[in-house]
Amino acid sequence: MKNVMLLLSILLLITPLQAVEEGENGHYRSYKLAGLPNLNYNSDDGFGYGARLDYFRYAEGGYSPYFYLVDVQLFATTGGKREFWIFFDSPFVLKNDQRLTAEVRYAKFNNAPYFGLGRTSDFIENLTDEDQPEFINEDYYTFNRTRTSVRLDYQKKWRQAKILAGFNLNYTSIELNDGPTLLALHSDLVPVEDEFTNAVRLGIIYDSRDFEPAPERGIWSEALIECFDKIIGSDYTFSRITLTHRHYYSLLKNVVFAQRFIYSNARGDFPFYERQFMSSSFRIEEAGGGAKSLRGVLKNRIIGREWLLVNSEFRYKLYSFRALKQDFDFSLSAFFDFGGAWEENETKSGNDLMAGQGGGLHVAWNKNFILSIDAAQGDEVGFGLYIGLGYLY
Repeated sequence: MKNVMLLLSILLLITPLQAVEEGENGHYRSYKLAGLPNLNYNSDDGFGYGARLDYFRYAEGGYSPYFYLVDVQLFATTGGKREFWIFFDSPFVLKNDQRLTAEVRYAKFNNAPYFGLGRTSDFIENLTDEDQPEFINEDYYTFNRTRTSVRLDYQKKWRQAKILAGFNLNYTSIELNDGPTLLALHSDLVPVEDEFTNAVRLGIIYDSRDFEPAPERGIWSEALIECFDKIIGSDYTFSRITLTHRHYYSLLKNVVFAQRFIYSNARGDFPFYERQFMSSSFRIEEAGGGAKSLRGVLKNRIIGREWLLVNSEFRYKLYSFRALKQDFDFSLSAFFDFGGAWEENETKSGNDLMAGQGGGLHVAWNKNFILSIDAAQGDEVGFGLYIGLGYLY
C-alpha cells in the first residue's frame, strides 16, 4: 500500500508543461502540451515506467473534446513489456464532419499470457509456484510476442451516424519461453516465421455522448467488419465482426451509470494471437481479461473465435475545484465486469463466464487528462490493482 500511495503522490504532484488560453465562455482556445513521466501499475504487467507527451490543440471556438490530439509514449513494465507508439486523432482537421485517426505502435512482450483457447482454457497457479509439488515452470503460461502495427481510419458523417473506412497492418513474431510451457504443448498454433495479419476495415458508428473522455449521458455504438486477406499482404485469410455498445445515464446529481457491451466473432484461418486483441474504431487493446477489458480477471485469460464482454459502472463526481487556472475533478466508481470466450462449435453456458468487481478513483485534469486507479477482485485474482490514464470506456 505504501508503494501505491507513493506512486499516486508522484502522479498528482508532477506538473505538466502546458499553455492554455480560455475564451469568455470558458472553452479552451489555444493548446495544451502535457509532458510527464508515465508511471502506472497493473497486476498483470507490474509497474510501468516511461514518458508520455500529449499535445491537445483546441483552436478557436471551443472545439470538443479537442481540435486534434497527438499522443507519443515510450513505455516499459517490470513484467517484460516494452512499447512505443504515436497516436493521432482529430474530429475536425478534415472539416465537414470528417474524422481522421492514425497510430503506429511497436510492442515487445516477453511474458505475454496464454491460458488456452475457448472453454478449454485453464489456470492452475500451483504449476507456476516452485514451492508446490505440481510445479512445472514459472513461465508455464507465458510466451514472447513482438508486434508492430500501423493503422489509419477515416470517418465521414452519414445522416445521424458515421461511416468508417480504414486499414490495419500488423507484423507479429512469436517465440516460446524456455522450459515446458502450455503454448509449447499447443505447438501447432505457433507460427514458424514472423507473420503479417493485414486488414481493411469498414464500420458504422453512432455517437451521441456529451463529452468523449468522461461522458455523463448519451450512447456510442459501432459495428466493425475486418477482412484479412493475402491480396493485401496478410499471411492469413479470415474475417472478424465486432459489435460494441456503450450507454451513459445521468441518474442523480453527479451520479452516472455507464455500461459497455462487446461481442466479437471470427471466421476463417484465425491465428491464436489475434484472438488476444479487441478491435475498435478508436484504440485497439488486448482483451479477454486485464486492465483494458475485464478488471479482476487475469490478462488474456479467456480468448476465442467468439467472445462476449460486459462492463457496468457507477461513477460519482465527488469534488471539483480550480487552482492555478487549472480545473480538477475527483470521482469515485464501483464496477462489475464479466465475459466469456468460445471456440467454433463450442456449447455456450453461463458457467463459462468469468467476472471481477471493485471500485476506483479518477482524477480529471482540465477534463481531458484523467488519472484512473481501479482495484478489483475475482475468482482467480485475490486483489488486482490497475493504475493508468483515462476511463476504461
